[in-house]
Amino acid sequence: MVVPRDEAYINNLPLSTLAKRLITKFISGAVGGVSDEFREHNRPKPGSPYFQMRLAFRDWWGDKQPHTVDFVVNDARVAMGVLEIVWVDYQ
Repeated sequence: MVVPRDEAYINNLPLSTLAKRLITKFISGAVGGVSDEFREHNRPKPGSPYFQMRLAFRDWWGDKQPHTVDFVVNDARVAMGVLEIVWVDYQ
């Protein structure tokens, strides 16, 4: 699920509608289904409650240029099934 804050950020990106939909699907599918092993290997420092993910894609439906979106996710409540995106950065 994309929270309103992140949805607004994504909707304001200078990307095509389909590229924005790709980002939203990435959040739901990839971030929501990330493995324990991936989370452990992508922490900024051991023991941190945060892990990082990156989506790299080309906006074939818009400017045809490559783009990246970085995510920082808090998994402190993963035992309850909660992963919280705390930071989204478009480049």
